[in-house]
Amino acid sequence: MNILIVTPRIPYPPYRGDKMRVFNLMVNLSSNNQIYLLTLIRDKKELMYVKYIESLGVKVEYVYLPIFCSVKNLLKNIFSKKPFQVAWFYSKKFGQKLQEITKNQDIDVIYYYTIRAAVYKDSVKNKKILQVIDLVDAISFYLSGFSSNLKNPIMKFLVGLEAKRVKSYENIASEFDLAFVTTERDKIILERSSVKAKIEILSMGVSENFLNVFVKDSGFDKNRILFTGNIPYWPNYYAILYFIREIFPIILNKIPSAKFYIVGQNPPRRLRKIKSDNIVVTGFVEDLASEYLKSAVLVAPIKFGSGISNKVIEALSLGVPVVCTSLIADGLPSELRKYLFVADNPKEFAELVIKVIEEPSIRINFVHEVRKRVIKAFDWKNIVNNFVKNIETEITKKRNL
Repeated sequence: MNILIVTPRIPYPPYRGDKMRVFNLMVNLSSNNQIYLLTLIRDKKELMYVKYIESLGVKVEYVYLPIFCSVKNLLKNIFSKKPFQVAWFYSKKFGQKLQEITKNQDIDVIYYYTIRAAVYKDSVKNKKILQVIDLVDAISFYLSGFSSNLKNPIMKFLVGLEAKRVKSYENIASEFDLAFVTTERDKIILERSSVKAKIEILSMGVSENFLNVFVKDSGFDKNRILFTGNIPYWPNYYAILYFIREIFPIILNKIPSAKFYIVGQNPPRRLRKIKSDNIVVTGFVEDLASEYLKSAVLVAPIKFGSGISNKVIEALSLGVPVVCTSLIADGLPSELRKYLFVADNPKEFAELVIKVIEEPSIRINFVHEVRKRVIKAFDWKNIVNNFVKNIETEITKKRNL
């Protein structure tokens, strides 16, 4: 098949959830299909990433969208019903480029990444092309949770407004031949919100560099507590502050030698300033697998969000115990939830972390039992094979109309 991927961000380097998803999908699809990529770029420095993606056999087209244009789009749409994030990534030239590609190339499928790309659907005049959208998560659900946790009245109003706009806009999925989300929970939320699209599951996967790691059942630091992810992302940032303020003091009271490692790109200045002997802020780390393997436990005290947490499936794939909230646990398949330590209040959360630290056998047992199950459930090859089956079924239906 000739598959065109339309994304508002160039999916490289794959160091954050959105880029990881598109990159792994693109790479795994390219083994048996011709992949075309249409992406926005923000900085001319990103042209080096274009060259790398082209080296994988992907045919890349891009449109430059400077920040000042996005700001102008945002101001123009303040009083419209369009979500701010859709306006932020809008480019008239991008739509024209999409129309040009679909006119000149024999495209079978167009995969649009998130509602930010959905606005360009009408640029495609060839009605024989299968058009699918990856909603990823129930974004309106995440934004509603975010809004309810904010104390700043201006931010609370703006995020709440965006949540309402997104909830209304998400039904654009019904205009596509097929829609995808990461979890059954997100599918149910969207269907209850009257999104009338045909929705299938396209899970997140574990990157190949995690699958190929040799995992030992020793050599980790029993006092090392890890949090990793895209640190400026609001659910992560709030989770870190919540852990430091309300959970970590309880742990330190019992285990004074415990250390909390915050690993991830672009940590805000506020976090960098609170580092201490017990709190380590590393910034970006290229070899993330080693950070997991050195740790006794991963914590994910996330109180709002949607979809699947990459950090959780990555940790489990390496046999590292995870203490998380029920919100995070509910995003995983039911057969894997039993391997999580779940708590929703600070005292119980801290007690579970202490339990894992004080009982190294838990960490050792995880290496032998959990890893195989997680790899089976979140292998990108299996995920992409299911995606292709769904696509091929819909193409057959469309051609038989």
